[in-house]
Amino acid sequence: MAEKLFENIYQIPVPLPGNSLKALNAYLIRGERSLLIDTGFNLDICEKAILDSLAELGVKKETLDILITHFHPDHAGLLPRLLAPETLVYSGSMENLLPDTREAYLKMARNLDYRMSEADMRVFSKPETHFGWNVLREHPGCRILKEGETVSAGGSQWQVIETDGHCAGHICLYEQERKILIAGDHILAHISPNVASFSMEAPSPLREYLRNLDRIGALEVAAALPGHNEVIKNHRQRIRELHEHHEARLQEIVTLLAAEPLDCLDLAGRLTWALPYDDWESFPMMQKYFTFGETVAHVTYLMEEGRIALTPGEGKGYTLKLKAEGGAAVERL
Repeated sequence: MAEKLFENIYQIPVPLPGNSLKALNAYLIRGERSLLIDTGFNLDICEKAILDSLAELGVKKETLDILITHFHPDHAGLLPRLLAPETLVYSGSMENLLPDTREAYLKMARNLDYRMSEADMRVFSKPETHFGWNVLREHPGCRILKEGETVSAGGSQWQVIETDGHCAGHICLYEQERKILIAGDHILAHISPNVASFSMEAPSPLREYLRNLDRIGALEVAAALPGHNEVIKNHRQRIRELHEHHEARLQEIVTLLAAEPLDCLDLAGRLTWALPYDDWESFPMMQKYFTFGETVAHVTYLMEEGRIALTPGEGKGYTLKLKAEGGAAVERL
């Protein structure tokens, strides 16, 4: 059931079965043409939650436009089911998105774990893992938004803020008059948004994420409406907590590499994760995927800072070594 948060702004809880996040917060800005922000998985249960709420609020699909904060399957997967010929669909940049969702996942999954079975890899072929951008590329009502542009909805003007970090092409919306931020997964209460990379050669997304946190922190925000969990009333305090979390993660990596050189997969298995599993081996495949990607993002950040070095591994990718103060890589300290 939709909950009214502000005049013309409603939160729609969309269940995410089998996902530790439990639910997506979709938002509806009601007007002559209403704007739905984010959608849920490409599943019947998600479609029912959205359509039931639209019916409850008297919104027809023919008068509905859609904005996607970012192309993760819990935010964009249902998009193909909701499109009408008249629908305008807004999103951030799609330049770095691959056209074949399944193959993109499988490629990243192979990079993740050289010990992964074919059964594990089939996890990435489920409908819940589909992003929804393939259909959007062909939709005539697709509109790519850039920093500083505005979207009109519900009698208000919403400023577009590009916030890469959690993923490429992530955007937030800010309504200055009421100081409302629609945050997507850029800022979440209680949990740290996943900031992941799957390439040791690419720049770390963590640097961009932290920079964009500070840009959002400079705004006057009375309420930040996140993609999951409850509304955030003190966004600056939460931003400080997220900075502290990432600094602690970086320091933990340095401490582990001070004891012995490790590859990224072994490092991921030794880091501390706030997850309800006894050990790394009991992590579900998707959780291994997310935690490995976050480990790589932090490792490449430390490499860019000159604090750790990368050397060829023994038939299994790379070995990470802590650097001595003079800059040379050392096996142990």
